[in-house]
Amino acid sequence: LGGESVARLIVLDAGTPSGRDLSAMSGWDDSKWLVTVADTISHMYDKPLFLPMESIANLPWNDQISALADQLVSQKIIDSQNNVELVRGIIEVFKTQAQIVYDPPFEPRLPISMFRAKSILEGFLDGMPEELKNDQTWGWHQYALGGVKLTYVEGDHLTMVSRLHATALSEVIHQQLMRHNE
Repeated sequence: LGGESVARLIVLDAGTPSGRDLSAMSGWDDSKWLVTVADTISHMYDKPLFLPMESIANLPWNDQISALADQLVSQKIIDSQNNVELVRGIIEVFKTQAQIVYDPPFEPRLPISMFRAKSILEGFLDGMPEELKNDQTWGWHQYALGGVKLTYVEGDHLTMVSRLHATALSEVIHQQLMRHNE
């Protein structure tokens, strides 16, 4: 933490960094990542995106990205300006985040508020160690000072931050921050 103090760690529907099993993603090619990102965005925005693997798998990478960008523009999820570079960046961030392995020390302990989605996104817990799946705080108690303040919120891992639920989520986060800063 570089000597800075942290008043409270806010966790949004995520397990602790751990030795996750990433074998399900090993061997994925760029097309599989792109289709997975498309499915994720489609779910989050509740808008259909049609990018079947068989229609894009043999296209050059830049054409695959353009195909997804065109779908996102046509669904008014992104605008047409710089859309290919934006989509390329989204895919790269998604790939990196999905494959990251980080196992930080349990010290220093921090006050932690965790906001878990009421609905579990299909496949979201895949690769999570069993001991974390069976723990309501998904392992955050190991890092917590005084226990984890756990709150369930509407939506799933993706939709809890969507327009439909974002205001309610921000209000409950604000309430907790105000309560713990008094």
